[in-house]
Amino acid sequence: MSEISYFLAVISLSLCCSLLAILWLQRAIGPLLRENCPGSGAHYWQHTLSALQLLIPLLLVLVFASRLDYGLVESLRKTMIWLLFGHLAAIAIIAKIVWRRLVPQPDTEKEIT
Repeated sequence: MSEISYFLAVISLSLCCSLLAILWLQRAIGPLLRENCPGSGAHYWQHTLSALQLLIPLLLVLVFASRLDYGLVESLRKTMIWLLFGHLAAIAIIAKIVWRRLVPQPDTEKEIT
């Protein structure tokens, strides 16, 4: 496999995995956002979270795993590791954003008597 073919395959793999993750997250987070974000807020947050889910894994794959350095199988394995790490990082960031915005925080101040 030529390097350009490998590069295009890696980009395609990243985009396909990201699109599947975005569809899954839209089904999971979409109703929650529509319920808690008035007006066009839910639309904005859905697109922002989709961009995170698309760009973080793609960035990691492009930076760390876009070259055919080893054999094909080892290079694809390395790509998948970075791709999964990117998706886990994106989901963690999304969960933190949603948690901070939508879950009420308990009062940290204690009443002094």
